Amino acid sequence: MKKISINQLGLTASALVFAGFHAQAVVLLQDDFSSGSVATTHRAYEARIDTGWIKAVGYSDVAESAWGIGNGVVSNASSVAASGYKLSTAAESPLTQVFSGKANSDTHLRLKLDYSVSAGDTLYVHLWGYTGVVVTAGGFVSNMEGGANGNVINDESASESGLKPFNLKDGAASGFGGASTAISGALTGSGTFEKAINISELGIAGVQDTGDFTYFLIAFAKDEDGTPGSTSVDNVLLFITPDPIPRGTVMMLR
Repeated sequence: MKKISINQLGLTASALVFAGFHAQAVVLLQDDFSSGSVATTHRAYEARIDTGWIKAVGYSDVAESAWGIGNGVVSNASSVAASGYKLSTAAESPLTQVFSGKANSDTHLRLKLDYSVSAGDTLYVHLWGYTGVVVTAGGFVSNMEGGANGNVINDESASESGLKPFNLKDGAASGFGGASTAISGALTGSGTFEKAINISELGIAGVQDTGDFTYFLIAFAKDEDGTPGSTSVDNVLLFITPDPIPRGTVMMLR
């Protein structure tokens, strides 16, 4: 994966060099999809943490997700709409990655990505933080299978893995996640989505900074209307920033 430049972050030297101060931004996730692949799995098991992008494998009523990496993006061109939970389709079964947090006392996260959504469809970006430690070998971190209509499901994670998930939009415990819990809201058309998150303001018991999360989950889920077309995501970047970022700061990723 190539390194994302300061210009890609929208942080140009001409706009930000005022005081000569340099701050370190700690990268949690960075992918421009210039290479790589998406693995299939029944659910996001504990063993899948830090292994990259995963999607649901097809069996019974669950369709294999159509998300895949190619031509410098991760995309989904399936146009078969779903009717609801457990009747997931290739178009609506989500793409997921679960990855470790980092010891850090800063409270601010920033998420940035580019998106292009097929006409008539809606894209939801989910971002969760997990507290706790894994206590059950092979337990579920997230139940991806059956996700539909923009949902990503976390109905089994706490009992299976010992982790507790919280969506980072409003700090609520994650269950069925759609428009109400997606960090992005409903995305249509094309553009760049960017979100600054102050962890200390989410009201999660025992969570004051980014280091209080053991793991994070990011997921992309479509709500498909049945019209042919491809939805894609590119240049995903999630990083921890100093609190607060001083005016005139040049952000250096590491």
